[in-house]
Amino acid sequence: MKRLEQNMKHMTLALAASTLVLAACSGGSQFPEPTGKGSLRAIHAISTGPQFAFRVEESGADNRFFVLNYRTASGTIRLDDFSYNFNFEVAFAGADAAERVATEVTQIEANRDYTFVITGSVANPNIITWVTDERVFEEGEDVAELRFAHLAESVGAVDFYFAPDGTAPALGEARGTLAYGEVLDPADFTAGAYVLTVTAENDPATIVYQSPEIEYQPRTPYVAAIFDSTPADTAPVSARAFGVPGPLLLLPDARFASRVQFTQASQTLGTVDIYNDEALTNLIVDGLAYQATSPDQEIATGASEITVTADGNPGAIQIESELTTIRGTRNEYITVGDADNLRSIYTPFDRTPIEIFAKVSMFNAVETLDFIDVYIVDAGASIDDETPRFAAGFSINSNSFALNAGSYDLIVTENGEKTPLAPPLNLDLANGDVVRAITFATADPNVVNVALLP
Repeated sequence: MKRLEQNMKHMTLALAASTLVLAACSGGSQFPEPTGKGSLRAIHAISTGPQFAFRVEESGADNRFFVLNYRTASGTIRLDDFSYNFNFEVAFAGADAAERVATEVTQIEANRDYTFVITGSVANPNIITWVTDERVFEEGEDVAELRFAHLAESVGAVDFYFAPDGTAPALGEARGTLAYGEVLDPADFTAGAYVLTVTAENDPATIVYQSPEIEYQPRTPYVAAIFDSTPADTAPVSARAFGVPGPLLLLPDARFASRVQFTQASQTLGTVDIYNDEALTNLIVDGLAYQATSPDQEIATGASEITVTADGNPGAIQIESELTTIRGTRNEYITVGDADNLRSIYTPFDRTPIEIFAKVSMFNAVETLDFIDVYIVDAGASIDDETPRFAAGFSINSNSFALNAGSYDLIVTENGEKTPLAPPLNLDLANGDVVRAITFATADPNVVNVALLP
């Protein structure tokens, strides 16, 4: 009798399912029909925020799922004009899965354009929504559409100017005034090269930010926003122009040059001088000893010649490097190698603090060690039963590893071995710390020096 009842239940469910299918096929579905589509994107505007996963509803790895870093935007997508949950998720240090920290419920309207900006903090996020009409360009139309936005939380109300290079800001000629979180209405400009200048409100002489001359493409809508900079930048404010859809334009402040921190990590070289010109007349670092790191030095923007010579002897050239520097950024230049393989590594280091965890990275400057294993354990703990947090190849900077606040020991070993190559390096970490470690060779091939870069 029980089996008969179960079979009857299965038949009832099957009949119900078939009825729904028939109703849908016959036009009797209870689900609403869309009347059109709207477009949307998300922007990450928390300067100390980690990566965010931006999801439409519970979407997986498809075109409704995006990973956002600070000052980046998701791709632009179009959705039917229904109501959706737009979700932001974060991976906390040590967590097995991402945690949802914010949800914005929005009714998408046909032919409208939505930008969701996550601001505030991870603990207390705020979603700002900008809405405008979708832009449709006529074929051959030679204009770009721009919306200017203020996402630099450290800056008060500002005026936006947008003009060809060489046009000084003048009172009364601003495109508009914005407070933090606001955006101007769309405006059309003939496609071409322009400079974006931002000044204090009603004070064109006080420039807060000024872009290089940048080309804006025809028949492209842009959102051009200012942001607070990070320790990886040399200026206090930077900007991005997001094509909708289209290219991402990086807009550093044109008034600030690139800067480089030099580290001498070649045991062969000893003490060196460093020049920033082919003629060896611009000495920028004088007498940099082995295992020493210089303060940040300003270097030429664009194509740049770096020459490393013996200390006090410009005729003894050790390393010559041709660099292409990006305006407004901070980078690292590290000399490595032995007499037969002297070279330099020019790289960005991850200096940006994250409010919910600390970050640790490692640069392996010991040429005799193709790889080292890096252990990070509770202070005083053994590594005998631990697996390495990551491996660091010679002359390659590792990715940053996220850790919760606490006291740890950093221990390095030869790849696949358990014997430490140096005493434990104690790390007392707080959320927001950025630790950059480096290994140097010593006179003993079985011992390295582990130090922290400033």
